[in-house]
Amino acid sequence: MTELAERLLGAVQGIRRVVRRRVRADVPSFPLPGAQVEVLRVVADHPGVGVAAAARELHLAANSVSTLVNQLVEAGLLHREPDPLDRRATRLELTAAATDRMAA
Repeated sequence: MTELAERLLGAVQGIRRVVRRRVRADVPSFPLPGAQVEVLRVVADHPGVGVAAAARELHLAANSVSTLVNQLVEAGLLHREPDPLDRRATRLELTAAATDRMAA
């Protein structure tokens, strides 16, 4: 990665952290950790996305995103659907509760 790309990535990550903090402060009914909010955002932007693709989008390890997905499924905010083309894979969808919370 070039120095410019590294600096740009660092700046973007800093902006994302500030935005996450502001959202959490402004929306008290959304006390989710920032990483979980980011996963929900990716799924909202890309319905049916898989864990590996979400991890690439977030620049995180797939096992980290998998852990976040498990937490969000347990919280009733994400739903896993089997991939019709590959039964070993799953696709992620927001639940109605997640859609409502994100809209708020």
